[in-house]
Amino acid sequence: MCCVGRTPTDESSSVSGDPTRLAVLIDAENVPVSIWPVVQRLLPRLGCSWFARAYACGDKGGWGAIDGVQLVDAGTEARGKNAADFLLAFDAGRIREAGTVDGFVLVTGDDGFTATVRALRDSGVAVHVIIPAIGESYGRRLAQFADTCLLAAPPAVVAVTSNPLAALPSHSSAPSAPLHGAAAKEARFVDAFRRCTPDSGGWVHLSKFGAALKSSGVSFKGKLFEVSSSMPVFEVRGPKGLDAAIRLRKTSVSVAQVIGKTSVAEAVKELF
Repeated sequence: MCCVGRTPTDESSSVSGDPTRLAVLIDAENVPVSIWPVVQRLLPRLGCSWFARAYACGDKGGWGAIDGVQLVDAGTEARGKNAADFLLAFDAGRIREAGTVDGFVLVTGDDGFTATVRALRDSGVAVHVIIPAIGESYGRRLAQFADTCLLAAPPAVVAVTSNPLAALPSHSSAPSAPLHGAAAKEARFVDAFRRCTPDSGGWVHLSKFGAALKSSGVSFKGKLFEVSSSMPVFEVRGPKGLDAAIRLRKTSVSVAQVIGKTSVAEAVKELF
């Protein structure tokens, strides 16, 4: 994996202290789902994935089956040039306006999102880009304007090193607003979960999840089964004991929730 980005002026880490809340937005029509495990390994270096969404127009590419990724699907009737791109860019603007995250991670190799990256950065948040190292074009303009740009090789060709993330730069941005209470605890739980290796169904054995929490320095009161079950982001499979397992809850987001309209075409008419 290769990394290019702006020289950081503020060293921060998602492993200790308050995590940086990131919205992970995936160009589902151009990014293969096979790259997701690589993306998951890179995300903790940039911050904490507050939520992840994949955008498509009928061609889901398998993203709807990934735990912890919300699918925004406009359906086949919205197919057309840049329809899914419009959804992603529009949603990014709405998320920024809501102020619920400290930064963005765009998973795409499409230079068409350069304007979106620039607009988000100009609004005062950090924007990182993870580009699948597939084909001959790696999104050179995205790399030019993003705070950090990472090339993610497909799993089959990833070169294993002793510490592949050690040389990656931290992002340059103002210190994020700290999380408190339940929100902070849930963010750290999610961060620890993403360090585990789930099975084909997205499940992680509860004991392995507990070990990941411990190694991440996350403490909590009570039994892990009850604590995890109380968090909406998780789905816990019982019964309690040796066979208990946990995974990120599968969710989806409707087009209406993203653009406030029932179809992309309806929204475009109002914009132009």
